[in-house]
Amino acid sequence: MSLDAELLIALREALSHPVADAVLAFVSLRAAFAVPLLALICLGLCLRWRRDGLITFALTLAVLGLADLNGNVLKHLIAQPRPCLELAHLDWMPDTCPGARRGMPSNHAINFFAVATFLGIALRRARVGLPLALVACAVGVSRVYLGRHYPSQVIVGALLGCAYGVLPALIFAQTRLGRRVAGLPDKSNPTVNGETVIAPTATPPTA
Repeated sequence: MSLDAELLIALREALSHPVADAVLAFVSLRAAFAVPLLALICLGLCLRWRRDGLITFALTLAVLGLADLNGNVLKHLIAQPRPCLELAHLDWMPDTCPGARRGMPSNHAINFFAVATFLGIALRRARVGLPLALVACAVGVSRVYLGRHYPSQVIVGALLGCAYGVLPALIFAQTRLGRRVAGLPDKSNPTVNGETVIAPTATPPTA
């Protein structure tokens, strides 16, 4: 048995409990958990920054879409089986195994870590980034616990998600919109004693 399989079984045995069954199955659902979470993020951004928040959310969706697309491409190229295919003899494995030969990397891990990384860096607020990172970790654990992915598939997905989120967030942070939502002064308008100073416009010399 591979180390991946041994780690999966060890995690399952360590966490096995009816409460863990319910909670981890829930956070692994796209329609019931991921979509409402995105709606909550959109609501929070719009309430806090209105139009800027809506644009930030649209960029978050773009990062998410690109990360998900790349994950699917890698899955088809690598074609690594999922544990629910190779370890189907275990009595707690799911009865169905969609995408049985496309397990590397975990798209759940890619998507959640991409969003957490992007918003955590873009907004420069630990109270946003940390909870999202914890949610991403819980989702990653759920994919192993439920037998949908091996630990290595989740870890690779998490690393890819972070990578997909970092660069767009760093670019976004340098824009005027990014500085506004991060609560930083506009570079084009210097501040004195915490107040923005608008540079005077030059007047043409009189004849």
